[in-house]
Amino acid sequence: MKFAVKTIMVAAVLGVLFAPVQAAELESGFLDTKWSTPAKDLKGFTKVGGSEKLAYYVNPERKYIFFGNEIPDDVVYGFYDDKFFAVYVNIEGIDIFSQIKSYIQRKYGMPSKTSRETRGDLTTYIWRLNQTQIKFKHHETSGKMKISFYYLPI
Repeated sequence: MKFAVKTIMVAAVLGVLFAPVQAAELESGFLDTKWSTPAKDLKGFTKVGGSEKLAYYVNPERKYIFFGNEIPDDVVYGFYDDKFFAVYVNIEGIDIFSQIKSYIQRKYGMPSKTSRETRGDLTTYIWRLNQTQIKFKHHETSGKMKISFYYLPI
């Protein structure tokens, strides 16, 4: 019974989480932030790193929910030459990772590329859309997992 309830909750949250990140919308941005937006136009964001043309920002005021679980780490927004081009999210828990991967596969099909590095036991899954790319990384030895979204024209 717990499994059925958890499955229903995951399905509901999937709809909420990825509803704004549909294929067409993912092509134009991530959630409510449009690709190419200058960092100065974002409210509540704090710079956390970068070099020369790269800069990374987080919004500590915003909470992100993935599959019913609050993300403990910040969602990192990447900028190149002051234009928004990437999002990085650390995922905790193989169950959540598997649920997100399954959802993406149902929505976009099999990954356009899958690679495996034996050193570090890293498996990378890549889905290429028209102008965006979704990248999933799973370090099997350490258990670290990350999902990234990239706007390819930048």
